[in-house]
Amino acid sequence: DVFRKRQVSEYMNKMFICDRFHTKGVFANMKAANWGVRKYPTYLFFNSKGKLIYMGEGKKSYDEFLLTAQKALESIADSEKAKKDRKTPAGGFPIVEVDKNAHSDSPYGF
Repeated sequence: DVFRKRQVSEYMNKMFICDRFHTKGVFANMKAANWGVRKYPTYLFFNSKGKLIYMGEGKKSYDEFLLTAQKALESIADSEKAKKDRKTPAGGFPIVEVDKNAHSDSPYGF
């Protein structure tokens, strides 16, 4: 699990609001499908209004995951800049990890 590495969890907790979304059950599978989830794990990055801004798919090494998170920040920043240019205020940057085998025994609170 990529979040178990202290460097990753510290970076993610500093830069994002993190959550884990279970895909067990009909409702959860429908929600994941609405976001365009096709495989697991999928990492969804939302802006402060809950709009999906960036998606990373598949199992990743620590370095690959951090690169995905950095790309997401760039996409979110671009989105927020466009909003600001239209006089729309910016906000926080939440993330949801979609993982059908998700569990919450991580020592880092995930």
